[in-house]
Amino acid sequence: MVLTNHTSRTSHNDLRQEFTILSLSVSLSLSLSLSLSLSLPLSLSLSLSLSLSLSLSRSQGGGGDEVLVNMEAGMSIALGLALLGLVLILAVTIVRPLRALLDQRRWQRHLRALAARPAGQRFALITGGTDGIGFHLARHCASQGLDLYLTGRTSADCAAAAQQLKQLAPDVVIKTFAGDLSQRAVQDQLFVHLEDLALQNVQVAILNVGLSTSVPKPLSEHTEVEADAILAINARLSLQLARRLSVAWARTAGPRTKAVPRRVLILVASLAGVTGAPFCAVYGATKAFLLHLGASLRYELSTVAEVLVNAPGMIRAGNTMRWFSASRLAAPDVLTAEAAARGILCWVGTEAYPTTTSVLHWLTLKLLTALPTTLATALVGQQHQAVIQRLTTPPPS
Repeated sequence: MVLTNHTSRTSHNDLRQEFTILSLSVSLSLSLSLSLSLSLPLSLSLSLSLSLSLSLSRSQGGGGDEVLVNMEAGMSIALGLALLGLVLILAVTIVRPLRALLDQRRWQRHLRALAARPAGQRFALITGGTDGIGFHLARHCASQGLDLYLTGRTSADCAAAAQQLKQLAPDVVIKTFAGDLSQRAVQDQLFVHLEDLALQNVQVAILNVGLSTSVPKPLSEHTEVEADAILAINARLSLQLARRLSVAWARTAGPRTKAVPRRVLILVASLAGVTGAPFCAVYGATKAFLLHLGASLRYELSTVAEVLVNAPGMIRAGNTMRWFSASRLAAPDVLTAEAAARGILCWVGTEAYPTTTSVLHWLTLKLLTALPTTLATALVGQQHQAVIQRLTTPPPS
């Protein structure tokens, strides 16, 4: 009778230990996976590998120190499997943007198919299309046979861009609109011009134009006019154009086939919108708006258009060059405007969200989304502070 009680207690103890091991392994694996923003399947696989390793090691042990040694071996096996999984994830993470960047033919075929529509019905609308990234986006669209509707700041900018693009593609129709799009009255004029064009004739829309301050600075130093201008161009203009496009495209939606691909809508956001952007608060907030707007439109317009949201990092264009030439940390991944344009278009046909412009920018995107928001924001803020300090420190005499 005493032996039976002892055996029963031993069995209960074993069950409790097994349950404790399983609970600890599951909680440890889930905590690790969630902290690294890993997928649920990977979380469960880590939990399973850890619990099995510990259980097997325990079942092979006789007791005392031998059990502890075997449990340590099981932990080593489980951690090794976890590290192998992380290496595989990193490899897959790098392969995806590499495949997109190297496969130039996919997006070129897509644009050529859209350009095969009748004359007058194959426009690419590109805001900010007369310089920087926008100009190179226009150049690629024109080279595939799409007619162009470009916006620019001045008539001189529009004329110069149109002349260069005509030399590249003489048969392409180019229409332009010049004006300060931070002004609501000018935006309304643009909308009237686009009604004359008929937005159902737009096959590709790239909402690229953006505005930022000339140097990073805290919100307290933004003037009301300055903040309103950033909001007007980066958020309101893109919102109103996307709304008008969705109405026009829904009215003319036809059957989707390989020969007749869906239209393309690209919102150009920024890595500054992925997490908090201290000293770029207004700019970062407007780019976060575009990321969320694009996520919603991907679902709403899924039957009529492919919606992509690209979040570039640092580009050698506009204010960005002055900003980040002051930051040694940022120098290796600063792209040219031409490379950024290719990095935006290369995702056409992939259905990916969100996207960015290079492998380094892709890794930065993944890092910012994996880190806790407070930590990611602190890292961005420290970098921006370093930029401000270097820009405001007079050079040695």
